[in-house]
Amino acid sequence: MPSIVHGGETFTISPGATLVLTTTWSPGPNQGPVFVMADPHSGQSVPAILITFDYSKCRHAPPQGGGGPGTHEVFYQWKVRSESTQPVTFRPEFFNPN
Repeated sequence: MPSIVHGGETFTISPGATLVLTTTWSPGPNQGPVFVMADPHSGQSVPAILITFDYSKCRHAPPQGGGGPGTHEVFYQWKVRSESTQPVTFRPEFFNPN
């Protein structure tokens, strides 16, 4: 069933800055496919223009001593760039189409 989940943390980004964000889910290592956006807070003094790009599904290296299939934690990473004229705030928004 499709769902939207908002990340609990609020981020502030300066004009022209880029943030790299990383997340995992618990329980279970793989929640894909997942789409992510930067969800600007409403009521800001300038338009919040946030670009989400370079989204990737990644996998950590195996623990010391190896490990079999399914033992390497999956994580998701993406970047957010601000094209706003002043600092703006946002939180991550995840869309899971499953």
